Amino acid sequence: MGKLIRKATGLTVGVATLLAGLVLPMTASAESASPIDVSPIIHYSFDNALTSKTIANEGSAANSDATLSGDATVANGQINLTGSQTISVPTTAIAGKKDVTVSIWLKNNYGNGNTAAAYIGAAKTGNYPANGYWLLNPANPSGYAKSVMTNATAADPNNSPWGTEVGPGSTNAAITGTKATSDLALYTTVINGTNSTMSFYLNGKQVGDATYAIPAGGLTNYGDLVAYIGKSSYADPNSKLDVDDYAVYDTAISAADVTKLYDVQVLDKAEAAVKAAVPASATEDFTLPTSAAGVSVAWKSDNAAIAVDNATGKATVTRPAATAADAEVTLTATFGNNAKTAAYTVLVPKQLSDAEQAKADLDAITIEDSDDIRSNFSVPTKGDNGSTISWGVTGGKDIATLGEGVSDKSRTVTVKRPAAGSDAATVTLKATAKYDTATETKTFTVTIQPMPAAEEKDEAYVWAFFTGEGVGGEKISLAASKGNDALDWNTLNNGTPIFTSEFGEKGLRDPFIMKSKDGDKFYMLATDLKIDGRAPLNGLNGFAGAQANGSKYIEIWKSDDLVNWSKQSHVKVSSDYAG
Repeated sequence: MGKLIRKATGLTVGVATLLAGLVLPMTASAESASPIDVSPIIHYSFDNALTSKTIANEGSAANSDATLSGDATVANGQINLTGSQTISVPTTAIAGKKDVTVSIWLKNNYGNGNTAAAYIGAAKTGNYPANGYWLLNPANPSGYAKSVMTNATAADPNNSPWGTEVGPGSTNAAITGTKATSDLALYTTVINGTNSTMSFYLNGKQVGDATYAIPAGGLTNYGDLVAYIGKSSYADPNSKLDVDDYAVYDTAISAADVTKLYDVQVLDKAEAAVKAAVPASATEDFTLPTSAAGVSVAWKSDNAAIAVDNATGKATVTRPAATAADAEVTLTATFGNNAKTAAYTVLVPKQLSDAEQAKADLDAITIEDSDDIRSNFSVPTKGDNGSTISWGVTGGKDIATLGEGVSDKSRTVTVKRPAAGSDAATVTLKATAKYDTATETKTFTVTIQPMPAAEEKDEAYVWAFFTGEGVGGEKISLAASKGNDALDWNTLNNGTPIFTSEFGEKGLRDPFIMKSKDGDKFYMLATDLKIDGRAPLNGLNGFAGAQANGSKYIEIWKSDDLVNWSKQSHVKVSSDYAG
């Protein structure tokens, strides 16, 4: 039910179509066209899910599989690098080549700054890669696309290699070339070491209409090469990218072929991005992309159940009445100037009946830790579908009573725990959901644990901490003191952090453990904050950005014994206007 269906794609045969100012080749299909006569020696398409840290080379060069550092997600033909991961690319196939072309489809999620999406050059010697490099930065601090090579070489090293950069967006000429884009785009750099020139192209167009003079021999000047995606040999923050495709050719391809490469690939990239954005089914309004990979996208719906505003991309959903059938809507996307169309089917389920609305609201209720209640707890009085929910205690009335509501959406169940040493008590609650004229009921059973016994003699202290930024940082570890000595500790789990965030910014800092009133429940709180890799704000460090647009959530874990912990809870505690 709700399966996404691609119904039709294609180009008009024999017609050259104007797309974003470029003339497309006259081919029957973008997928079947052979872009240029040469094939890459190194190619990572990221079309397959990762099963290991190895990324298989799809190009012709042997021993060129890349290695992923950190954990990354591959989805919809792209790898997402969040600043905690990088990719190391073998350079054996590149090292002896004077002429090389590097062509990368990527989306910059970092913003402006000193960072590298791709790098080929010297490893760090001392503080900097003194022997020189090629570096791609989608958005330098001035907001311009940057692709540069240095005049620093292995034969003529420089301890300030950035001062020798040539190319658009370089440190010496930061405001040159083309303004950066945050959209998916094709970045192509042609290094012609034979002719001592370098050219940079964004989406098939030469940046700045300039060719730059480089040391004769190109990359061969930089000695032993290393290559990365998402970082450089500098100590700058790792970049944040969605990388769709990375290809290296062992030739300096022509300007015409660079344009052809873009023209043929762009429609596939745009369609893939759109396909990922279209829901299989919809019960609420959603937004469709009006552009993808720099290509305009127009929409048409064949059913009033979904109306699309092409100016904003807003898709307004009107569900069929409860007495009608589900609606199957075909949304047709037109890319560019009728260059290509693709159709997608979206299921719009009919509205629920009053009884179904009430039942759905009851089925959505969960009472957390229902088999291990040790304090008062809350139950909802309003369902997501709009039902009004009332509660009654039908069993265990001497243990639980209904208190006042803590908000207009919940009510407190006040608990009197059995005495220490007694058996746990069972309480039965009855929930009644009313939606318009329909009423549905459901019974919930909870177990109330007895009070804890008198505390035994303290054995040790426990301490939660994080270890700052960088590799292994911004995660929570636990340590225990050696007996009653607060100055002598063992870090638990052999020093490996125990808590890694699954939500929000995926960084954990400033943990704090507190004990419940009765003393047998522990809560650990931590901030949802990741400074490592955070883009600076107005030239200031990552903390400045966190203060302006940081998370509004905290992370919470619960434990009965400080050994076994619950799953992480991601809880919003600040207003939408907070930083």
